[in-house]
Amino acid sequence: MSLRPVPKSAVFEERHFQMCEFCNILPKFCNIFENHIYYFMPHKCYSTLSFPSEPRFFQYPLHNAHFSPTLIMDFLYSISLPVLAAISVVLAVLLSLGGLALFHHFIDKDELRESHDVSGFVYAVVGVIYAVLLAFVVIVVWEQFRGANQIAEDEAMHLGNVRQLSKVFPDSVSKLISSDVEAYSKSVIEREWPAMAERHADPQTYAIAKKLWATFYSFRPAPAEQTYYNEALRELTGFNNDRRLRIIGMNGTIPMIMWFLLLGGGFICVAFTYLFATPRPLTQYLITGLLAAMIVVTLFLIAEMDHPYEGGMSLKPDGFEFVLHGPAALK
Repeated sequence: MSLRPVPKSAVFEERHFQMCEFCNILPKFCNIFENHIYYFMPHKCYSTLSFPSEPRFFQYPLHNAHFSPTLIMDFLYSISLPVLAAISVVLAVLLSLGGLALFHHFIDKDELRESHDVSGFVYAVVGVIYAVLLAFVVIVVWEQFRGANQIAEDEAMHLGNVRQLSKVFPDSVSKLISSDVEAYSKSVIEREWPAMAERHADPQTYAIAKKLWATFYSFRPAPAEQTYYNEALRELTGFNNDRRLRIIGMNGTIPMIMWFLLLGGGFICVAFTYLFATPRPLTQYLITGLLAAMIVVTLFLIAEMDHPYEGGMSLKPDGFEFVLHGPAALK
């Protein structure tokens, strides 16, 4: 079912009535998405919700709604890190133990014991392959996570250097540059950093960056100021490059095919434990549950680090806080 525009005269003026039954079930889910709320709500809710701004579209009843993977991921990132991690681990352990109990209910354990030698050899090969793949992805996303933090700090460092070098310019130009630097840092902290958690840049912050460049374009330095002007331009170019890299790096870098391999490999490793039958069932249940929990925790860590500006492990704009407030911001 396609979306269609809502007329400006529609019922989106601010109202504060009680939400519908579905809203009461998932109030946080509804409030998070603001302009995206129409994907999940039946049309009868529209006259009873308080919208922060006029939505661009509305959707038909809930059974026709579109649940896109991106919106589902946004919802998951909105949950606090400890809660989401605990839910993921508990679900994975329960599913793995339930699968083990169901499998052993229908399969003769004596037959499984007869094939332990072959199953053990194959499981060792599969386990090594999956462990290497998992370790490789963890290392890659960790390096990218650290790189994203370094890029943001370098951007703020270049910005601070521009302000410092501008102090040799005429007072009117120096004050204008300092004002732009502080306005940009404040806008990054208050506007663009939250916007990056939603995977988009902030136009107002970009406009301030363009204004800073315009100040340098319009300024004609005296011969004694030329060296400082050239150095300030180099710093400004470095700032611009780091800003571009920061914006590009806000999205995840792991392709969907890799996620299929990671999830499929984890499922296979857990399922392989079903092919063994120990004399004490409790021991096997413990082994299977711990393996499932370890795999889920590792995948959860990868997902968090793959989006450095989202979730509970998101980076903080400490570099821009330092530019704005000085060393006091680090206390």
